[in-house]
Amino acid sequence: NLDFSFARRGGGRRRVDMWQRYVVRHAVEKAETMRIALSVDPSARGLLESVTEDLPGAISTVNERVILRPSNGVLEASDYLTNKHDWVQLEEEMTEPLVRAVYVPATDEMKLNAQTGHRETGQDENSRMSGDSEPSNKILGDEL
Repeated sequence: NLDFSFARRGGGRRRVDMWQRYVVRHAVEKAETMRIALSVDPSARGLLESVTEDLPGAISTVNERVILRPSNGVLEASDYLTNKHDWVQLEEEMTEPLVRAVYVPATDEMKLNAQTGHRETGQDENSRMSGDSEPSNKILGDEL
């Protein structure tokens, strides 16, 4: 629980930063274990970079459409993925193109490069994804 008026005044910022770090690190560990990509809001890229600095995986900024699977009529609230809020999702839906920061666990080749001191970090800060790039399809839903 968070006291929003307290948070707006800057209170508890350190605690919020700490739990966000733990949540993102946990998500990265699950992505590593499952050997799947982790897609987060681009505002979390810096946090993603800080919690993966000891890992040989790659981080990049992508423009993608996300497939949202229905979750048995449960009320959805994916404010970061769609402009809808609190809707019952009964059919598969695809989002509009979204800019996302993506962490991809290391392949065996990347792990070998990490042992020799090389790390791939995807696009650098000066490069930007163009809006006309081909989106990839990620699936979110029942597995979350």
